[in-house]
Amino acid sequence: MKQINQINQKFDAIVVGAGPAGTTAALHIAKGGAKVLLIERGKFVGAKNSFGGTLEYSPLLQQLIPDFWNTIPWERFINKRIFSTLHSDSHFSVSYDSSHFRSPPYPGCTLYRSVFDSWYANKALKAGVTLLTETTVTQITDNGVILNSKQEVFANMIVAADGVLSKLSQSIGLRPEPQVEECSLGLKLFYQLDEDIINERFNLQNREGVCQFFLGNSADILGGGFLYTQLQGLSVGIVHSLSSLNKNYKRVNIHQLLEEFVSQSPLKWGLKHAKLMEYSAHIIPKISSWKKYPIHHNRFLVVGDAAGFCYNTGLHIEGMNLAIESGYLAAQTVLYAHKKGDFSKKTLNDYVERIKESSIGSNFRTNERLGNFINDDIVIKSYPRLIDEMVNRLLFKKNLYQKKESIFFVFLDSIRKYLGIGKFFREIIRIIKSII
Repeated sequence: MKQINQINQKFDAIVVGAGPAGTTAALHIAKGGAKVLLIERGKFVGAKNSFGGTLEYSPLLQQLIPDFWNTIPWERFINKRIFSTLHSDSHFSVSYDSSHFRSPPYPGCTLYRSVFDSWYANKALKAGVTLLTETTVTQITDNGVILNSKQEVFANMIVAADGVLSKLSQSIGLRPEPQVEECSLGLKLFYQLDEDIINERFNLQNREGVCQFFLGNSADILGGGFLYTQLQGLSVGIVHSLSSLNKNYKRVNIHQLLEEFVSQSPLKWGLKHAKLMEYSAHIIPKISSWKKYPIHHNRFLVVGDAAGFCYNTGLHIEGMNLAIESGYLAAQTVLYAHKKGDFSKKTLNDYVERIKESSIGSNFRTNERLGNFINDDIVIKSYPRLIDEMVNRLLFKKNLYQKKESIFFVFLDSIRKYLGIGKFFREIIRIIKSII
């Protein structure tokens, strides 16, 4: 790692942000033989992140990181996924577990971003990337960038991996400041807990892991919660729509929602005797802005969260694998432009086409529709209540002489009570549209 006054003044590409997207871009630009500078504003790589989730596996990861499962610093593989609704003092869960998930390639894993990002940056350094930490790009010039308001560094290409707010994209007019309708706010708590206790409570063995998603809250704020098992700890938190929070700020705030969430019975039981170690907050893309705002310009590409590459459906959040994939695709375009000696917007449209043909583009429509369906007032307000009513009536008799109600009658009566028959059929149409 070099000091700012030790670096050369000319590079083929400058990548801003050393998260998964930026490091992937820098690593593969360097592997292609180009000279690349990777800039990170944190004191060290991994210092500026709030990550409480999983890295979802894709075949591309195995291609980019050979011997993936024996190489990356992961905590637990995910073999069990649980989806739960919360209402009052009750919860209803659907769990999926499979023996196929217990051998590589696993469908995903939990990890610590501070550890992973540092490990990943070291791979980039070994590939010839020049890394600067505690450095901020304060201006984009016609020939490069200004670092820390004082030193200009020249480059043919700039790759913006500077997070969801992407000040660089704003500075050149690619996008305005993100609006509340486009973002969610996530709060994460990390609890330390003994590995054996985690395994016992969640019925796990060795490095098996669970990810659990929750829908519903007493304030009917759009969003949900999560729980992920690390090797010796639990990542727990909530993600809620900023626009929904803004509309309801007079009666509830997100800290109250977090307190309510961790006090719910499934969380309270899981966190018993756990020690709170960390609290963090993070803005998360709600709508994939690459469909709304440009992700390329002359000499400029946008990757990862900065481009809005995130599937935030309300039932799950997927972003790290998309960040890595977008960084790789950006690197291919940079090398293509470098070979042509043409860094115009027209040439860099190659990146947009690569995105469209990738899993990011092909899966976007399905995830967008699913997200639009789940992030809806009816789903948040009515579905948890409806499920609670049905299960309660089917499983519990109020007195000895009460006749057992038929499933069809309970279902129909609950629909009538919480949705209405007309709205129910409209919901059926919405569900079909969200999955086709």
